[in-house]
Amino acid sequence: MIIVSQDKDEFVNFDNIMNVCVTDCDEDGFGIFAGFIVGRDDNYRGLGYYKTEERAKEVLREIKGNWEIRRDLAYYMPKE
Repeated sequence: MIIVSQDKDEFVNFDNIMNVCVTDCDEDGFGIFAGFIVGRDDNYRGLGYYKTEERAKEVLREIKGNWEIRRDLAYYMPKE
């Protein structure tokens, strides 16, 4: 599955991701970040940002659900 970032300027292959997590970004809200398996100086990439932790976790569940159902699809990170 491919995940397209919220601002649509980057996409990542889910096969290369070690983990996806929700992180408290203080005044910026909550971010969803992907950690990569392959070597990179920057091991985490921001995929999207949301005002509440609840919304970020909802999006995280959507990613998981889409991956379980159809691994060949692209998942577009939703706006707020």
